[in-house]
Amino acid sequence: MGKLFKALLYGLSFILLYALLLIVGPLILLLAGHNHLASEPALFGHSLYKVNIHDHAFKSAATILGVFLSFVLGIVFFALIRLIASFFKKPSNKMAS
Repeated sequence: MGKLFKALLYGLSFILLYALLLIVGPLILLLAGHNHLASEPALFGHSLYKVNIHDHAFKSAATILGVFLSFVLGIVFFALIRLIASFFKKPSNKMAS
């Protein structure tokens, strides 16, 4: 049960990272001098996020597909970390009796 809870927490943390990137990304582009930008990448016919920058103002929106994919990516990342950690774990020195 603890592993499932940790995997869900990884998924939620990736959702928060996705939201943070949607807020900070357009701000960085504004500071870099991009005044006109519209970005709406799509996957499976649905957009991952929406970012519009126009005249020193920006609007960004998260979409359901982006939130879902970031959640799944967090769970997969957790599973990969556990798999890699199991390879580096020292074997226990139990004697067979």
